[in-house]
Amino acid sequence: MQDNKYEFSFNFLELIELLWLWRKKLIMVSLIAAVVSAVVSFMVTEKFESNMVFYPTVGNSFSSSYLKESSGSKGDPLEFGSETEVEEMLQILNSDLMKGEIIKRFDLMKYYKLDENDFQRYKKLDLLLKKNISFKRTDYTSIEVKVLDESPEMASKIVDGVSELIDSIKTSIQRQVAMQALAVVERSYLEKSMEIKTIDDSLDVLGKLGIYNSSEQAKALTDLLAKGGGNTSAILKQQELLARYGNSFETLSRRKFLEQEKETNLREKYMQAKVDAEASITHKFVVSKSGVSLYKAYPVRWLLVVIGTFSALAAAILFMIIFEKIYKPIKLKNAENQASA
Repeated sequence: MQDNKYEFSFNFLELIELLWLWRKKLIMVSLIAAVVSAVVSFMVTEKFESNMVFYPTVGNSFSSSYLKESSGSKGDPLEFGSETEVEEMLQILNSDLMKGEIIKRFDLMKYYKLDENDFQRYKKLDLLLKKNISFKRTDYTSIEVKVLDESPEMASKIVDGVSELIDSIKTSIQRQVAMQALAVVERSYLEKSMEIKTIDDSLDVLGKLGIYNSSEQAKALTDLLAKGGGNTSAILKQQELLARYGNSFETLSRRKFLEQEKETNLREKYMQAKVDAEASITHKFVVSKSGVSLYKAYPVRWLLVVIGTFSALAAAILFMIIFEKIYKPIKLKNAENQASA
């Protein structure tokens, strides 16, 4: 039985010899690949790029930074955001809410000419969005929005739309919580105001009885009796009223003072909550926006031609090596074995 094993050996000089031997074929393959790549590159749909780079603002409420009563608050919405704000903003940009708003605003289902009867139309639309619209964090803790489209005007419009939606969506999310907080604080504030009004009504009733400052009145009546001046029976009657309602007056007065302090704090919180619920401020600092592009971004035809040509050349060289160093030796050895059999 003959041994069909063979040894594979190869060196740089052999490669040079093989390249020279196959030079015409390799040149022909390269030329054909270059022509095909060039034709294919012109068949690829051109796309224009529009982009925007922005920094998110610090995640802090407007009222807590700008109302005088909140001077001790931390953070300023005029500061650039940190890693936390960048991650939060990327979550919003990649959310289904943002995607849905972009689709609705620009009618992308119709724009991309997707058949309404195609049950996979939403999947195809999602793939197109991922391919044409991207959000990424830069090395400088900012966020880049990039849009590719066949129309440079449409690419620019989508970038502008995303810029607007960033503010409207984040404001809407924050406003939902702010409105709930406003409702709770407003209810507490109104309840406190009603409580103080009830105390005022009780003090008014006592005032009609002639009780408006029990301690000072008691001292004045005592001095008046000691001097023997005035209507004694009227003074005694007034002292009796003071004895009966004086403590209630003092209690109500102290309570009103305490409740007014609480009302002041609640009014401050109410104003803050009202500002947060109604304020509409930007949540980003745009540092770069390209606008309508005059030059296509895709495809880069020369790069496609170079990649296609070198790929074909590399495949041809690999085929050459396999043919010359593996296939031919095996075929030759088999022929020798058959001849000696």
